[in-house]
Amino acid sequence: MKAASGVSHNTFASMWAEMGTGRWPAATLRISKHAFDLHYNNLTRTLVMLDFPGEVFQRAFMTDIHGSSEADLLDNLARAEALIILVDPEVPLSGTWKENADQDFGLVQAIRFVRSGVGGALVPIAVIVTKADRYQRDLKKFGTLGRFVRHYYPNLVSAAADSMCFATVAVRSRKSIMDDDVPDWSAPCRSVVEPLQWCLDNLPKTAPSPPPQPDPAPEESDESTHATLWMWIIILFAVVAFAALIVSYFLKNA
Repeated sequence: MKAASGVSHNTFASMWAEMGTGRWPAATLRISKHAFDLHYNNLTRTLVMLDFPGEVFQRAFMTDIHGSSEADLLDNLARAEALIILVDPEVPLSGTWKENADQDFGLVQAIRFVRSGVGGALVPIAVIVTKADRYQRDLKKFGTLGRFVRHYYPNLVSAAADSMCFATVAVRSRKSIMDDDVPDWSAPCRSVVEPLQWCLDNLPKTAPSPPPQPDPAPEESDESTHATLWMWIIILFAVVAFAALIVSYFLKNA
C-alpha cells in the first residue's frame, strides 16, 4: 500500500512522525480526499479515503441541514463499496446523551442511506470498537465483542446486518510527565488492517479477475496480470486518523 500522490504521502508521513513525538493529530477542519495504490490478492486497487469534519456528518444525519459539504458526503456515501464504522466505547459507558445520539441514531441513518442505494445491500460493513486496550475490562464483562456491541448498539446491529465487529487498538497511549494521555507509538497495535482486509474479501464478486497469462516473452511487461478498479471506502468517524494508522502500519512493518 502506498500513497498515489506526493500530497497524500506528506500528509500521512507527517502525521505518523507527529505521533512518534508524542502528539496526537489535529482534529479535522476541512474536507480532504486521499488516494492509495493498494495491492491485495494479486489485484491493484485505488483506495480512496475521504475525511469529513464531524460537524458535516452531524448536519447530514442529525439535523437534516444539507449544504454543499453535506451533499458531497452523501454523494460519496452513495458510491461506497465498503463501510467502516468506528464506535468509541467511552460514549455509551460515560458519554453525554448527544454523543450517544450521534453514535446511535446518526450512524444508523448513514447505514440505512447506504443500504437503500443501488447495490447497497451487498456493501460490506465493518464495525470497529476503538480503544480496546483502555476498555478491555468492560469488554470482557460481556464475554464476547459481539455481545458488547449488541448490548450498547442494538439499532446499529439491526441496520448493519451481516456486519463484522473488530476490537481495535490503533495507537496505545501512555502518561506524560504532565499526566496527559499521549500516543505511545512504540507499543504494538491490534486489528488495524484486518477490518480493511475483511472488506476487501467481502466485496461483491463483480471485479474482473486477471485472465490466465501465457509465459511472457522477455520484452513483455507483467502489468497485464493486474486489474485496477476504484474502490470507495467510507470510514465514519476519525477517517484520516484511522487511514494514517493503516498507512503507518505498513511503514512500520515494511
